[in-house]
Amino acid sequence: MVLNRNIMREYVIDDAAGLETLALACEQLDRVHECREQIDRDGLMIRTKHGPKDHPLLKAELAARAFVSRTLVRLGLGAETIKPIGMAGFPMMTVRKRPPSRLKITDRALDLFDDMEALEKCCRCSPDSISDQCDACEKWWDQHSVLRCDDSTDCKW
Repeated sequence: MVLNRNIMREYVIDDAAGLETLALACEQLDRVHECREQIDRDGLMIRTKHGPKDHPLLKAELAARAFVSRTLVRLGLGAETIKPIGMAGFPMMTVRKRPPSRLKITDRALDLFDDMEALEKCCRCSPDSISDQCDACEKWWDQHSVLRCDDSTDCKW
């Protein structure tokens, strides 16, 4: 989730497709780390009955890294020159970093949001009960108030 946090700090992604695409890239980056940890434990080569072979996770690691790189470029988060398709002399296009909006999301706000997500998973409220809230929901609403700056007029998220 470090990738997600860093990108959300620098860019504004507010459409569902962009957020889902970023989530997929983050999942694949997690897979890269898992593959790398296993490869580091086992070594680059493994022994088989037919002799030494490349570790099978090397291909999975490379594929996941390529997916992350392509996905970040598709989101417009990297710089890549795109070759023209069609007529000769068509101007080259470059995908450039999109500047963040005036809204700056701080580490504190992201921490509050992470806490709220964890609390949401701990909810034990009965679906039939509207008025009774479990401890997790009460804490969630407390965090929500802090995030919304309900108690302070000088909030700087």
